[in-house]
Amino acid sequence: MVFPLAHAGLALATSLGAFFNAALLLKKLLKDKVYQPATGWLLFFSRVLLASAAMTAALYYWVDASWWAAWSSTERVIHLLKWIVIGMSIYVATCYSLA
Repeated sequence: MVFPLAHAGLALATSLGAFFNAALLLKKLLKDKVYQPATGWLLFFSRVLLASAAMTAALYYWVDASWWAAWSSTERVIHLLKWIVIGMSIYVATCYSLA
């Protein structure tokens, strides 16, 4: 995964490893009855998942990666900050609309 995708592959492999470790830890804690999830966790998880999907879909639809090469460094910073704020706004609005 690392060589074909370069630094993005390294980040992806690290993230997948972290998720796998967290899943194994959760499985063990649930099996040993050390961790008992509260009643609202499933609803909270579904809200976070839907808000993340809405943010991802909106940014994927509106942002074109080919623009990046045409921008200067200052324009890159400005546009990156703009899309971070837009993505955050979509995420928070979706979370509040599902509450």
